[in-house]
Amino acid sequence: MTNIPTNEGEGYIRVLLSPKQKELIGVLAEIEGSMPGALLNRVVERFIDSNLELIDDYRNGLDDLKQKARRRLSMKI
Repeated sequence: MTNIPTNEGEGYIRVLLSPKQKELIGVLAEIEGSMPGALLNRVVERFIDSNLELIDDYRNGLDDLKQKARRRLSMKI
């Protein structure tokens, strides 16, 4: 039986970079001793992780507001 590689569990993102941004990513990767694609992957991962934290904070804030509203409604009844 032959193993056929799949992309299951992986996602892909397309990034539009200006020539200056592409050059800077290349320079930073060279300084770091990595490939530009690997550096760009880490940048995207950190961006997504940062936004997930913001989304969680927003959801937590909404949950708090809902609880306060429920308490106020139950006090009025």
